[in-house]
Amino acid sequence: MRLIRVGIVAITTSTMLSGCALYTQTEFAEFRGPSEFRGRGGTVKKIEGIEVWTSGEPNVRFKVLGVIDQSHYNNASIMSLIAGLTKNSEIIALAKKQGGDAIIALGSGSAVTGYSSIGYATGHASGVYSKGMYSGSASALSTSYTHADTQTYSRLAVIKYLSDEPAQENSSSASIDYEDGGKYVGETMGGMPHGSGTLTWPSGSKYAGRWQNGVRTGQGAYTWPDGSKYVGEFKNGKREGRGAMTYVDGSVEEGLWRENSFAGKAESRKK
Repeated sequence: MRLIRVGIVAITTSTMLSGCALYTQTEFAEFRGPSEFRGRGGTVKKIEGIEVWTSGEPNVRFKVLGVIDQSHYNNASIMSLIAGLTKNSEIIALAKKQGGDAIIALGSGSAVTGYSSIGYATGHASGVYSKGMYSGSASALSTSYTHADTQTYSRLAVIKYLSDEPAQENSSSASIDYEDGGKYVGETMGGMPHGSGTLTWPSGSKYAGRWQNGVRTGQGAYTWPDGSKYVGEFKNGKREGRGAMTYVDGSVEEGLWRENSFAGKAESRKK
């Protein structure tokens, strides 16, 4: 998913932890662009009521409220652990403040900004003090090390789900009237049935179930004018897979179907 920042309204916060060289800067920028997106799914976890998509995007409709950029500057490796804990809390709080339902990880990285040296010394002395004189020995030990100063940064999108709002653009709920008198009501994409929906014909036939690009595909139920009914799987508009056909006389054929024909071991029975 590519986000284009057309206009920016920025909110910047910063945090300094006393007693250690860790500086955090967080900025929220409003997103202005396409009003709706839909991803293909991914991995998600929930933190303090906010869904965090660590890879991929939600496979439902959502809009982008803005983008969070956060940078951490530290000069001690242990501080990266603290930064991770601080970052989650601050980002989650900012996402909630902006009215978001979830955040999507867009990218992260790190860079070395310099090097620092830290040293310390310890000493030890022993001896005897007598008649105003001290005799004995003393020793000292000094240690120093050099480490990299780093900057780590993360970019995340704050989003709001649109499942309970009027649909726009790609996937929507709508009705379609056909020339033969049929009427479809349900989810659509590109002007065709896609998702869940029901198609009824003037003859009294009806299909209710899953659609893919205008074709019956997935789980559904087809009812004929005489009352016969098939409930089961469809593929490319035909009965395909496991399903049960109930006839007018009450008999039932249940099993595997191939291209609208019963192909499995028949289990004919009376209701």
